[in-house]
Amino acid sequence: MDVDVVNGFVGCENFSRWFIWPGGVELWEKGYETIVERWNPILDVFESHGVRFAHEPFPQQQAFNIETAEALLKAFNMRKEFGFNLDPANLLWCLVDPLIFVKKLGSRIYSVHAKDGELVKENLGYSGSAATGDWRRFDRGFRFRVVGWGQIDWRRLITALVMVKYNRVLSVEHEDPWLNRTDGCRKAISFLKPLVPEPEEEWFRNQRNTLC
Repeated sequence: MDVDVVNGFVGCENFSRWFIWPGGVELWEKGYETIVERWNPILDVFESHGVRFAHEPFPQQQAFNIETAEALLKAFNMRKEFGFNLDPANLLWCLVDPLIFVKKLGSRIYSVHAKDGELVKENLGYSGSAATGDWRRFDRGFRFRVVGWGQIDWRRLITALVMVKYNRVLSVEHEDPWLNRTDGCRKAISFLKPLVPEPEEEWFRNQRNTLC
């Protein structure tokens, strides 16, 4: 199949333990050990085939924000077969800045989802960002959006990805509850196309290196 990156979730033994009472912080920390124990044999197989695994930070996962992503990397002893699928909308949902994620963990971003999100101002005071129930609820404080219809600053995010030398695809993921499947994908692609920079010209790169 010529696949060198596989996206997915590592899971979480018990996500409720992120709140460290009762039981103490040790129960949450133990979750990292459990994941490493279960996933290292899988990553060994990945390594033998030249494949990397990209975990997608997401609520209900052991790594769901920047600090837990850093902790999971450390638990895996920074092995190169383990990295992340950056989904900026998932991070926004957790009130985490995806730009900071890129700057902190850029070398470990193996895949990127082009998905937007919206913290719905008039609903946040009612449901907060961690609303539950139907995604088409009128009073949800957060919803996924098609790229360009949410609050992610895509120009800054793409610039940050260029700065950390990310050179793989932006994979459109459409979970917007208010736009149909085909139209939503068209809108996302149309929005992104003029923003994706072309490769730097060799002559300019050589000139810049000379000046530096």
